[in-house]
Amino acid sequence: GMLAGIDGDGLQYPLFAYACLLAWTLFAQGLTQGASSLVGSANLITKVYFPRMVVPVAAVLGGLGDFAVALPILLVMMAHYGRWPGAGLAFFPLFVVMAVVASTGVATWLAALNVRYRDVRYVVPFLVQIWLFVTPVIYPASKLAPLLAEWGLPLKPRPNHWDTRVTVATPLQKPGAYLLVAKMDKVNVSRIVVWLADTV
Repeated sequence: GMLAGIDGDGLQYPLFAYACLLAWTLFAQGLTQGASSLVGSANLITKVYFPRMVVPVAAVLGGLGDFAVALPILLVMMAHYGRWPGAGLAFFPLFVVMAVVASTGVATWLAALNVRYRDVRYVVPFLVQIWLFVTPVIYPASKLAPLLAEWGLPLKPRPNHWDTRVTVATPLQKPGAYLLVAKMDKVNVSRIVVWLADTV
């Protein structure tokens, strides 16, 4: 972090980097193992009939064991730095499921390609490494682009009304990908990437 001049967006960088790499390793390991799973299980597939999707899915799920072993180390680091998650911890299983589903989707596609084009297995490690650096994993998403706009808006639902939707007008004038950060009073920060196709 110090060498590249990257901070942890309010967190100690060792804790930030380990937490990010923990999730990335789950995704990358499942992707790598799943991409070569069909070719590696060719003998089993040709002799026994079963849904072929089971093979890459099982390869991806195998990474959950390593994830479970590495997770307690993160808890020790959090205790060392005195940082504990808030209510957002309830969404932790959802993020794990998202990582597994995303890894399974890409791994299944690459596994099918690897059956036809055997050189794909040599490309996957380079793809994973490039993917690591072009996505905000080892550096915070706030480093991708400067802050374009910031404003405050009280979001209070109308009384005696179940509809809690609020329309927000943004000053974005160019199409592209934007990181929206919502900070709520005494609640966790929410981040979402929005792709803006056109402006009016």
